[in-house]
Amino acid sequence: MEAIKKILLATDLSEDCRNAYNYAFDLASALNGQIALLHVIVPKPLSSPLEMRINKLLGKGSFESIMQDYENDARSVLIGKRKEVDIIKDALAKFRASLAKFSDSVGDKGAGTDNPPPDDEILVNTGDVVEEILSVAEEQKSDLIILSTHARSSEEAAVSKTVQDVLRQARVPVTLVPPVRI
Repeated sequence: MEAIKKILLATDLSEDCRNAYNYAFDLASALNGQIALLHVIVPKPLSSPLEMRINKLLGKGSFESIMQDYENDARSVLIGKRKEVDIIKDALAKFRASLAKFSDSVGDKGAGTDNPPPDDEILVNTGDVVEEILSVAEEQKSDLIILSTHARSSEEAAVSKTVQDVLRQARVPVTLVPPVRI
């Protein structure tokens, strides 16, 4: 089994994904790895009568502007997550540095903790969620995909069709993280 160095964390920005963020950051820290954070925006075709009426009332440019605002909002949420990522990365850098000092003091020169990984990435793509996750995993040469399950109730976690499709089609291991620690 090859070492896990590149982790793709796909998120729909819901509260259920919080535990997946924590898991991915913990894993990346433990493995000295890198995370790519991906959110996919599904383009909404004007297929329903209501959407067509809205487009006609507002005009095509206004409807497209609303959709662009949604995309910008998604980016803003991820940038907010990025601030959390930066805080976590600073803490991890300090932790890695303290591990390096400890390793040096006990004579363990092979720990590798003094070489932190490159910056993590934040990606916002538009398209089919499954296709984008698989495509980004391949482009990024990800070693692992992390997805969150969603809670219907406190007793069960739902595995969506999207998750099922990624599990079936992925060429790398996929880890599912429940929304709360069980």
